[in-house]
Amino acid sequence: MGDLLQWTTLLHGGKVVSPASLRRMTTPTVLASGDTVGYGYGLQLAELGSHEQVFHSGGANGFVSALAHYPKTGLTVVVLTNSVKANPAAITKALARTALGINVRDLPLTPENIARYAGTYTYKSGAKTRVLKVYEESGKLHAQVTGGPVFRLRSQGSNVFIPSGNDDNQIIFTPATDRAAGLTIREGRWEVTEAKRQE
Repeated sequence: MGDLLQWTTLLHGGKVVSPASLRRMTTPTVLASGDTVGYGYGLQLAELGSHEQVFHSGGANGFVSALAHYPKTGLTVVVLTNSVKANPAAITKALARTALGINVRDLPLTPENIARYAGTYTYKSGAKTRVLKVYEESGKLHAQVTGGPVFRLRSQGSNVFIPSGNDDNQIIFTPATDRAAGLTIREGRWEVTEAKRQE
C-alpha cells in the first residue's frame, strides 16, 4: 500500500513524467464519434461530488485493489483486498466521501414537488429508446427504467436528484411552470443523456 501511495505522490508531483505527459494521462479521450469517455492514458477519470478523481483498479488470482487520487486536495485512497468478493472501488469511494466531507442529502419533497417531477420520460441509449418512469410511493420519489430495478431518487435541491445505489450519477429535471419538461441523466463526468417527458 505504501508503494502505491508513494507512486501516486511522485506521479502527480512531476517526478515520473513531464507535466505535459501527465496532462495527457489525465485528459479524457475524445472518440472518432465525437463522444468523450472518462479514460486518459492508463487512468480512469471521473468525479466524486465536485472533486476531480483519478482512479484505477486491478486484480489477479484472488487479489483486488483500487486507488483513487483527488488532485485538488492531494488526497489519495488505496484499498487492497485478498477476496474476489470484495468491492474495493466502493470502499475507496466511501472513505473518500468521509475524508472530503461529501454527503448525499435526502431532502423532503412536498406533494407539489412530487407531482412536478412524476411522469414518463424517454431517451436514446445507443440505437434503443429507453423509458424511465418516475412516480410517488409512500411520499418518496421512485424511478424505474423499463425492465430494470426500482430505485429511489434522493433530492439534493435545485431539481437535482441522486439515485439510490449509485451516488456517482445525477438526474437533473428541467424546470417548467407546473411539470418538469424533461431531465438530464449524468453518469459520471462526461456521459450526459437528455430525456423528454412523454406524459
